[in-house]
Amino acid sequence: MSREALAELMIHVARSTSFHRLRSYLGLFKARKGKDKFYNKTARTALIRLTSEILGNTKHRARDEEKLLKRIWRLAKEHHERLEGAGLDNREKPKERPVSMDI
Repeated sequence: MSREALAELMIHVARSTSFHRLRSYLGLFKARKGKDKFYNKTARTALIRLTSEILGNTKHRARDEEKLLKRIWRLAKEHHERLEGAGLDNREKPKERPVSMDI
C-alpha cells in the first residue's frame, strides 16, 4: 500500500519545479478566511496514506506530512541532479567512449 502511494506521489514530485508549489498543490497550507482551498485530493490522500504507513499510526499532523514530502522531494531532486551531472538525463543517451586501436 505504501509503494502505491509513493508511486502516486512521485508523479507529482517529478513534475514540480519547487517545493513551495508542490506543497500548495497538495494542500499543505492554511486557508485564508473566506477563501477556498484548491488542491489535488487524490495526491493529498496518497500523501496521507504514505505518512500513516511510515509512522505506523493513523493519527498524524500535517507537519508530519510536510516533513515526509520535503524528504521525498529532496531525494528526488538530488537523484535528478546526479543524473544530469553524469550526462544521463532521461532524454539523452549515454555517451560512448572512443575505442583506441593501439595494439
